[in-house]
Amino acid sequence: MIGITRDQLANYETNRSLPSPEVTRRLARIWSLPPEWFWDSMGVEPSPRDSVAFGVPPPGSDPPAGSEILAYAAPGVGRRLFPLVGHAGAAAFGLSSEGVGIAEDWVEFSDDLYRPDRFAVTVKGDSMEPRIRHGTYALIEPDPNPPEGVFVAARSGEHEYVVKTLRVVESRRELHPEKSGYPVLVPGEGWVMIGYVVGLRLEKGKRKYIEEGDNDGIRP
Repeated sequence: MIGITRDQLANYETNRSLPSPEVTRRLARIWSLPPEWFWDSMGVEPSPRDSVAFGVPPPGSDPPAGSEILAYAAPGVGRRLFPLVGHAGAAAFGLSSEGVGIAEDWVEFSDDLYRPDRFAVTVKGDSMEPRIRHGTYALIEPDPNPPEGVFVAARSGEHEYVVKTLRVVESRRELHPEKSGYPVLVPGEGWVMIGYVVGLRLEKGKRKYIEEGDNDGIRP
């Protein structure tokens, strides 16, 4: 996508060489970031990082006037950074997520799962355990009409976001928990289907995680 070889990419990732201004501009376009995200205008080089970036402006926006670039993310080989845009509840009711839609961070998933409009949310609650645990990152494929039987993200009229399993019962769409003791939600007026889950990532310690993905949607 940026017109370089695997060897060149490896040199960038191991700091043996630096991307040219043109390569940096291509990367900025692909990730929907300002070029300044890579190089501070005052000549301060960013610090290489091997995981999620912090202090990164939302995609397509410029840093505040006079601010410094606080972080630089370098995804591993075969990895991609996806915007982390908020929280989604996996409980009886979803958590308020007023910030959904604004990138507050970034999280890595496999390059095989990359689509330019996909984003991640953090699942809060235990109604989807043991399949989706509290704190899991869920990668979402935006789709107002997700397929039946997959994990989906939905928003209520009160702007609460939930992650549940979509089931169709007698032509009626229902949002089912995986754990007993939690109610089935029946989306009514004001509900919006955000999309379906194509990736799950659970951190297991420093540089350790469990990840799975399916571009057709993850099922229980």
